[in-house]
Amino acid sequence: MYFFQIIKINSIIKISKLLFAFVVLLSFVYIIGHKLNDSGYSKEDFDRLDVLSKKICFKGKIINAKIIERYVNRYYLLCIKLDYTNINEYYIFKEKLCALKIKNGIGVLVGGLVFNDNKIPTYIEYNIDNCYKRFTHYSNGEIDTVKT
Repeated sequence: MYFFQIIKINSIIKISKLLFAFVVLLSFVYIIGHKLNDSGYSKEDFDRLDVLSKKICFKGKIINAKIIERYVNRYYLLCIKLDYTNINEYYIFKEKLCALKIKNGIGVLVGGLVFNDNKIPTYIEYNIDNCYKRFTHYSNGEIDTVKT
C-alpha cells in the first residue's frame, strides 16, 4: 500500500511540474506576442494619419539617400528637393509608423525597406493627382509603386 501511495505522489508531482511549465510557457508566449503586436498607437492615430497622408502631395528630386537600420530592418532615409508640394510646412513623427518633414522646399522622409543596395532612388512622387500612391524612380530606370 505504501508503494502505491509513493507512485501516486510521484505522478502528481510530475503532472504539477508539467502543468506549471505549460502555464509559464503560455504566459511567455502571450507577453512576447503582445509586445510585438502593440505599437502603442490607437485606431484613431492610424485614421488621423491616413487622412493627413491623403491630403499631402509632393514630388521632387532626391538629393541625398542614406540607408538606416531600425527594428531589424533597413530603410531609406530620403532628402528631397521638392519641385511641387501642396503645403509649405509639415512635420509628423510617429515611432515605428512614419516620419515626414517638409520645410523651405525640402522634404525628408523614410522611403521604405531596402531590398537591394544597388537600387539608388533619384526621384519621388507622392499622392500626385490624389491617386494615393508613391512612385519612386531609381537610377537604373526602375519605378516602384506603393499604395499609401
